[in-house]
Amino acid sequence: MLFRAQLETKLGHRAEAEEAYRGVVSRMPRNSGAVAMLVNMLLQDGRIEDAERLIQESGYTSSALAARVHSARLVQQAGQTTDDDERVSLLNEAVETTPNDPWVRLKLAQALAATHHADQGRAIMAVLTDQPHPSREALTAAALYADGQNDFATSEALIRRLPPAALTQDMHRVMERAQAESDISAAERLGSSAVTGLKALADRPDPSGQRALLVASALLRHDEAQAAYDVLKKGEAQASGVSPSQRLSYAGLYLHVMALSDSAALQKQAQRDVLANLNAYDAGIQEPGQEPTEHETQTRNQVEDGLMAIQADALVKNGWPDDALRLVQPYTATHPDAVQSRLALARVYEAKNKPAQALAEDMDVLKSRPDDPRILRAAVHEATMADDAATAASLTQKLQTLAPEAPETWSAVAENAQAHDDTRSQLAAMEHVQSIECESDNGDACDRHDVLKPDYRWPLIESGYQDLRGATLPAAYHELPADTASEANNRSIVYLHDSLSSQLDGNFYVRNRTGDGGLGQLTELAVPITGTLPFESWNHRISFSIAPTFLFTGNPLANTSSNHQFGQCATIISTGRCSGSGHNYNVQGVGLNINYVNHWFSADIGSSPLGFPIANILGDIEFAPHLTRDLVLRLSGGRQMVTNSELSYAGMKDPVSGRTWGAVTREYGEGMFEWVRRAWSLYAGAGFAYLDGTHVVSNTEVDAHAGGIATIWNDQERQRVRAGLDFSYYGYRRNSDLFTWGQGGYFSPQEYYAIMVPLEWSGHRDMWTWLLRGEGGFQHYRSNGSDYFPLNDGLQKSAVSPATQGRQSASGAAGNVMGKVVYQATPALRLGLQVGYSRAGN
Repeated sequence: MLFRAQLETKLGHRAEAEEAYRGVVSRMPRNSGAVAMLVNMLLQDGRIEDAERLIQESGYTSSALAARVHSARLVQQAGQTTDDDERVSLLNEAVETTPNDPWVRLKLAQALAATHHADQGRAIMAVLTDQPHPSREALTAAALYADGQNDFATSEALIRRLPPAALTQDMHRVMERAQAESDISAAERLGSSAVTGLKALADRPDPSGQRALLVASALLRHDEAQAAYDVLKKGEAQASGVSPSQRLSYAGLYLHVMALSDSAALQKQAQRDVLANLNAYDAGIQEPGQEPTEHETQTRNQVEDGLMAIQADALVKNGWPDDALRLVQPYTATHPDAVQSRLALARVYEAKNKPAQALAEDMDVLKSRPDDPRILRAAVHEATMADDAATAASLTQKLQTLAPEAPETWSAVAENAQAHDDTRSQLAAMEHVQSIECESDNGDACDRHDVLKPDYRWPLIESGYQDLRGATLPAAYHELPADTASEANNRSIVYLHDSLSSQLDGNFYVRNRTGDGGLGQLTELAVPITGTLPFESWNHRISFSIAPTFLFTGNPLANTSSNHQFGQCATIISTGRCSGSGHNYNVQGVGLNINYVNHWFSADIGSSPLGFPIANILGDIEFAPHLTRDLVLRLSGGRQMVTNSELSYAGMKDPVSGRTWGAVTREYGEGMFEWVRRAWSLYAGAGFAYLDGTHVVSNTEVDAHAGGIATIWNDQERQRVRAGLDFSYYGYRRNSDLFTWGQGGYFSPQEYYAIMVPLEWSGHRDMWTWLLRGEGGFQHYRSNGSDYFPLNDGLQKSAVSPATQGRQSASGAAGNVMGKVVYQATPALRLGLQVGYSRAGN
């Protein structure tokens, strides 16, 4: 009977062999050899309960054989748990139970490596291999572990210690990988020629397909997605037979190509190859003798999980979060252990502006892997997006404890600091990330001269010109999909450094307004200079401005047809005109301003140009709190000059009385709601203003505005085109658009509305940043006639006919165009030019 059992075993007839061994044991329960062989067969088949029952029935409960069965039970339990700590604990107990079993040690070492403790795993295997005469199984298991950690030098050294007869097909593959990796390492030491050297290695014969996997992996480390894809396709074509485990390796690398490539066509091709290899693997393991190992099953699940996550992220990137939700939500419902897909689901929720749900998803994933730095980092981000500062801070502290020198940890510290608007701490954390990556020999991170590249400096091109302050060009941050993680970190460092640095902006501003000389015609020349000092961030700063300003309007008396429209000239008896040649009314002065910004609060105080005939104290205050993440309530008020004409801006001297009048101030209050999303924004608001000046009749104004704009084209965040629709209305109580005594000289219709369609193109490339904006649409306005002298001071009665003017109404096309370009001359110097033209109602 025992001979028959041994014969059936040799012939591979497992069922018959088991039946024979059971016959031997039933007749001779103490036959240790038969019990051992039967237990081995049961353990190989995963029938641990049957093995435990056999140990009990045969009385070997205190034997080494019983220890093997108990160890197998612990290994089985470790494979079933989803908790990393519990898995490691169970496998540690298994190793203590069977300390000389190299395969149990291999499982523990792999579990430790999976939790970022590869060095501990290496030590676990070394206990057996560092002995004078290690077993073949110990050397083989240790070689497999080293191979799995890409420690090819160690795997090769271990395999060379095996006798030739012990070199299985698996060991030959491991040795081939080690030798190929040696060639790859030599190619990567070629510096700038590394990629060329790697491609040359791929041209060598590769009947096993192993070299292609290693070369493609190396090319991916050099961000060469297309080259890696080509090598993989060549490797598949050359391989005489691709095993199921190799299919998983090919699928994983095709997945990496998908994640790395920016080409939609390449991503689509790689996706097809991922699915093809997964299908080939599924078919291969159905063949006799090709049962999948536990590791292969985990790998297959991880590849499918990663594929689902990448597909979801791509849909979100293309602006289709609803499609991403329909794709990934059912999958995560049936695959609760699919970590990458569940993290992707959280990102989908974030894209749908549901940060609380995103955080809840990450926190649920974290329950099964509480010490996984990647999951902790994702949860920190979602907690920050959900404005849950306490959770973000707690998770960041845990990250610092678990992985104090991991880049993910310090990027979490940086995001925490950003949430608290602590730019200096954010900058310090990101510079630490750069140092960590530099020490790990990441080329992108180590090239610190990259931070001097003008392309990393991107001014806020949308900032407009403000009277007395000019147009400032602060730094702006843009996330570029094409950036590697290191490049994105470097770009952030440059932005943070610049936003914390003092800034000096100088402008040369020229504005020309058509009209009658000395009246509506105006040329303004200003040279505002603004110095800005940030505190802990650019959102908290103070600015000081000085603005030399020159106004030129010509001679109002030179034109006989408009002479009577100036000052008190219309009261001159008989002619209604001032005599004499007159002179050009040109003025100059220096404006002053101090501006303070603290997040959603800002205020400024200053003066209209000192040296003008009339100077005024000016100032503004604004509150702009976020009511929600996307909704802003903007409340503002203040006192500003009306700059339509020299009369309204500076004041002018009357040639008849010798007195000065004009310099109209606008005291206003406004409220605005702004709904801002990444791809579009909406706004609506209204305001009221009181206008008054020196010897000028007072006036009131009401206004209302609404509109929106949306991105209709985006080129990898480097260029974009936006289009929108704007509606505006305003009306004044009286028309004060004349230039006679008591009038203000500013456009003030009783009714004005316009519907405009804005279109803008902005972008950045290397040292250049630009903005081209145009608006076109329809406008209508109506102005009532106005007395020459509205102050009720008796002058109206003495005015020579006609004594009223200004009644008009018009409808038609209106529009404006503006172009702005900025050149980053040096890391510290920007040069800009802006030109514009406007056709308006007046």
